[in-house]
Amino acid sequence: MSKKIKVLAMLMGLIMTLSLVGCGGNKSASGEVKVGDEAPEFYADLTNGKSFILSENKDKVVLINFWATWCGPCVEELPAIEKLQKEYGDKIEIVAVNYGEDKKTVDEFLKDKNYTFKVAYDENMDICNEYPSDGIPYLVVVDKEGKVHETMVGSAGADEQYKRVLRSLTEAFEK
Repeated sequence: MSKKIKVLAMLMGLIMTLSLVGCGGNKSASGEVKVGDEAPEFYADLTNGKSFILSENKDKVVLINFWATWCGPCVEELPAIEKLQKEYGDKIEIVAVNYGEDKKTVDEFLKDKNYTFKVAYDENMDICNEYPSDGIPYLVVVDKEGKVHETMVGSAGADEQYKRVLRSLTEAFEK
């Protein structure tokens, strides 16, 4: 392998690593929202023209999914999120917060997907900054009292992710 190719490979690896680093912010000493914390309030414009305000969903379990179109594991787990939406409908609120991409990119990605869960724009990463993590996909389950019930970084594939999230949602319902 030539020196240029090795350098390019190292740079690409560094770029990939940096692109998967979480949203940043300063919620705790480690930077992450912790289980038991009050879920940070946020307002989001949705792709359907409506808006989402976390505090308007008290008494419901809320699943917040941070994702991006360029993130393979994020895209891979979206069918699991859709399956949960179809199975639980109005029993839970699901909002998939896009990780800093422009509206056109998000809209084009969603154009033929027919997902029924809410998708939020976060072009300036305001919401991501309220929910810092070590990477994406990043899921946050908020219980009926507005507290963080569980966080999950990374994906295990659609089927396994569905099982993991279902377990967490079931626990949050029972609280």
